[in-house]
Amino acid sequence: MKRLPYAVIGHPIAHSLSPKIHRAWLRLHHIPARYEAWDIEPRRLEDFLRQGAFQGLNITQPHKESVYRYLAKKSGGGGKGALDEMAAKLKAVNLIVKKGETLEGRNVDAEGFCEALRHKAPSWRPPETPVVLIGAGGAARGVLAGLARWGQRRFRLLARRQEQAERMAEEMLSLRADMAIETPPWKNRGEALRDASLLVNGSSGGMIGREILDLKLSALPSSAIVMDLVYRPPETPLLKEARGRGLLAIDGLPMLLCQAALSFETWFGIKPDITEETRRALERAAAEVKAT
Repeated sequence: MKRLPYAVIGHPIAHSLSPKIHRAWLRLHHIPARYEAWDIEPRRLEDFLRQGAFQGLNITQPHKESVYRYLAKKSGGGGKGALDEMAAKLKAVNLIVKKGETLEGRNVDAEGFCEALRHKAPSWRPPETPVVLIGAGGAARGVLAGLARWGQRRFRLLARRQEQAERMAEEMLSLRADMAIETPPWKNRGEALRDASLLVNGSSGGMIGREILDLKLSALPSSAIVMDLVYRPPETPLLKEARGRGLLAIDGLPMLLCQAALSFETWFGIKPDITEETRRALERAAAEVKAT
């Protein structure tokens, strides 16, 4: 019987580097498994999950919250679905583990983000000043949760749709009793950067094929760190401006690699090493596709 593959799903998905990462690790560890990238339109998502023609999944935009809702419905109704604590808190899933006929949804965004930040900015610690987070989707939720667990108390959420930022703030306040989350309007996004220690783009703004993130960094302190979870292109306009101002700028590849390693360990029981050679190979792959 042919083994079912592992895969990453999203819409679009052609930009994903996950297959390159996982296939390299599968070869390195002599594991007879396949890893694919599948473009699943939102209208097809539930049928795809119901069919279950996979061994495990990574979930990316725009499906993290939709997969959560599907599995929450299945688990709540006695169906073949389950959620780990982090996925339930964040209302977003980025990893599926298949246990028999049951799909278990997990979220490793928080852990992956914090691992990446510790690696690229080892001296950073949660300060009393705020972290500014752009976006109100699954990735942004993971970033906020990871930093809250680390000890960060003050956040400012920026999203083009104000109601999304406000809803996310209300839902995330349960993570820490002493947490404060502001939701400035998008039109005041530049002013919201004042006194920030860290700026994280958790939206798709700046990704190849998406709208460029319209944000000027003039109000950001010179000691701030800028991290963009977008990794294709490897240097977004946001990161280019940050580096031009002499700020520490971190692209999305470190988080992608940390998340991939956590997924691989979950499925196969092996935590792969993230080497500089792996990083350089992915940088070259990310640069192969130019923005159009």
